[in-house]
Amino acid sequence: MVKKQSSKDIMLAHSAAKIEYYQKYLSRYLSIMSVARSIEEVNIFDVFCGRGIYADGGLGSPIRTVQTVKEVRKNHPSDKRFNLYFNDAEISFVKQVKKYINEHYPDNKDFCNIMYLCAPAETLFDKLCRFLPKTGFGTKNFLFVDPYGYKDINKQTFQQLMRNQNTEMLLFLPISFMHRFTHYAFNEDANNGALRLRAFIEQFFPADHKIRSEEPMDVKEYIDALSEALSFNGKYYTSSYFIERDSRNYFALFSICNNLLGLEKAVETKWSLDEEDGQGFHLPDKTMQMNLFAEMFKEENRKEHFEELKNMLFSFLIERGRTNGEIYRFILRKGYLPKHVNAVLRCLQDCKLIKVTLLDLAKEARKGSFYINYDASKDIKHPKVLIELKYENNKD
Repeated sequence: MVKKQSSKDIMLAHSAAKIEYYQKYLSRYLSIMSVARSIEEVNIFDVFCGRGIYADGGLGSPIRTVQTVKEVRKNHPSDKRFNLYFNDAEISFVKQVKKYINEHYPDNKDFCNIMYLCAPAETLFDKLCRFLPKTGFGTKNFLFVDPYGYKDINKQTFQQLMRNQNTEMLLFLPISFMHRFTHYAFNEDANNGALRLRAFIEQFFPADHKIRSEEPMDVKEYIDALSEALSFNGKYYTSSYFIERDSRNYFALFSICNNLLGLEKAVETKWSLDEEDGQGFHLPDKTMQMNLFAEMFKEENRKEHFEELKNMLFSFLIERGRTNGEIYRFILRKGYLPKHVNAVLRCLQDCKLIKVTLLDLAKEARKGSFYINYDASKDIKHPKVLIELKYENNKD
C-alpha cells in the first residue's frame, strides 16, 4: 500500500508556491528598506515558523527568511539592523530551526540578529500589540502569519498590530474549507471546528453581508470578500494570491500594508509568479504543457487582459478626468501594474481618445508621459497630470 504524501513530511506543490511568494515579496520589501534613508531597523516576525525544513529537504519560511536577508544584505550593503523572530508553540520545531540555521548559516550574526521564541500565537500577539506601537518612525515591522487554521485570527488583535503605520502583514488562510463550511457554521448543529469559523466570519463581516447569506459565492468572490474585509474599511491596502492544492482545494495569501508601494510590490510579485493572469498558483496542466498551441493561448490571454483593463479604464474615466495618482491607485487595487495601464493609455493616445494635461504648466504633456508610478503618485495633493477622454472623437 502506497503511503499518501503528507504536507508534514514533504513540501507539496502548494506549500512550495506559498513559500515562493513569501520569499519573492520579502526580497522586494527588504530591498526597498535597505536603501530607504529613514529606515534604521527592520523586524521580521514568523509567528508559526514550523520545523523550518521538510523531510524531503524542502526549506520552510524561517530558512528562506535567512536566505533572503543574507542575499539582500549582499546586494545592498548597509548598517541597518535586521531582526528575525522565529516563533512556534512547539519547542521541538523551534530547536530544529535553530539547529539548521546554525549549521548552514554559521555567519548569521554577521547579517542579522535572530531570536528564537516558543509561545502560543495568542501570547505572542498580545506581546506584539504592546511592542509594535512603540517602534519609531525609523523601524519597519513585517509579520508572516501562517496559522494552523484560523482560530488564532482575531480582528481586534490585527487592528492593534497594524495601527502604528509601520507594520505589514502576510496572512495565509485555508480558503476551500472556509468557503465550503461557512453556511454550515451558522447551523445549530455546527461542530467545534465550524463554530471557530463562525466566530471568524462574525468578526469580519456584518450580518447583512453576502458571505453570511444563503446566496452562493464562488471561491474567487469569497477570496475577494476576505481581502476587502482585511482592509478594515479601506484603511489598509490589500492584495490576494490564491494557491491551488488540487481541483477542489484552494488556499490564499493576503498582503496587508499601509502604503501604495507595498501594494505595488505585492501585485508585482503576483505577476512575476503568474505571468498570464497575475492572480495565483495553478497546478501544472500537463496537457497544456504538451500542447503545441500553448503559446497561442497565452497570447490570447494577454489580449483578454488588455481589453479588460481598457474597459475598466474607460469606465473610470467616463465619469470625469482622473489624475495620474488616481489611476495608479485604481489599477493597483484591480490587480494590474503601471506597465499594464501604460500600454492601454498609449493605445488610447495613439487613437486620439485621451487628452493628457500637465497640471503645473496647464499644457498638454509630451506623448507617452502618464506618470503612473509610485514616486509621481504618492503625493495626493500634487498630481502631475490629468487624463481625460476626448468625447468629440467618440461622436458618430
